Amino acid sequence: MKKNWKRRILSLLMTFVMAVPLVAGAAGSIPNICTIIQSGKIYRFKNVSTGAYLSVALHQDSNDVNIIQKDYDGTLSQQFRVVYDTAEDRYRIYPMVSSSGNGRMITAVAPLGPSSYSNVVMRAASTAAENYQTWRFENRSTYDRNHVQIISGAGALYANSGNGAQSGTGADSVGNVYLKNSSEGNEGKWVPELVNGSDVIETGVYSIRNANGKYLEVSGRASIKLADAPNGINTQWQVLYLGNGMYQFRPQYKTETILVLPRMSEPSLTLKVNGESDHFYIIPYGDRYIISSAHAERMDALCIIGNAFTANGYIDPSGLSEWEFIPA
Repeated sequence: MKKNWKRRILSLLMTFVMAVPLVAGAAGSIPNICTIIQSGKIYRFKNVSTGAYLSVALHQDSNDVNIIQKDYDGTLSQQFRVVYDTAEDRYRIYPMVSSSGNGRMITAVAPLGPSSYSNVVMRAASTAAENYQTWRFENRSTYDRNHVQIISGAGALYANSGNGAQSGTGADSVGNVYLKNSSEGNEGKWVPELVNGSDVIETGVYSIRNANGKYLEVSGRASIKLADAPNGINTQWQVLYLGNGMYQFRPQYKTETILVLPRMSEPSLTLKVNGESDHFYIIPYGDRYIISSAHAERMDALCIIGNAFTANGYIDPSGLSEWEFIPA
């Protein structure tokens, strides 16, 4: 009898655990934040293989207008507002031709079938099962630092060569953009180009503090350590906005040098200051920011464990990849 009660209690506990969903961003989960995409900003997306841009056919704001690729034309039909949806832990992509980026969304219609193909259109918000309207941006370590895959469900956005058209909705249609269950080939990779490149952090002098309360401090001639409290000029940094969402960090006491991050392949994950240039993205994340290298083969999100720097290819759910910029 006792054993039966134990089995019943264990069964109830397992049922409860399986019923509790994993909430995006909760402790222990890793949110699908891409550290080279700024939520709320406007982008063009250039296909790595073809050099053409993600576009809305016909420049029209209506349901089921086809999403295609097309040579650069400078119009709003090639601009998209990207917004992180906290509840879905994914991004929504709003074409700027639709209510200035506040209307319809890029939508993959119908789940991938045996053909591993779904067409992609612009469509109003919908909860219909056949619509994929939330996306994640994947920047793998094997990609160039500025290349992303744009993924919804089981597939990624791919493009056929040539200029697309409203009528070309097939998998082989010239210039068509579609969802494909694959991660191979540059046809499925895109370069995000920031359109509204206003700075997130204004150029100025700041102390840079981690979520655990420690500050970035210059130590000696060329190394960086974590300080428990501000230490005058040693914990002050010139944060310089370069355009297109990128920054440089220079120590205030030695402005001819530039903060750089180690390569992913290097065993020592420490920060150093020397003459080599490196650029950074500063990505808003709640009340703080993520610091991410814009240089290929360098660490993704700057994170700390204890008193050491480390490289995380994701946003650390404990907050140790989150930073504050405090005006000096």
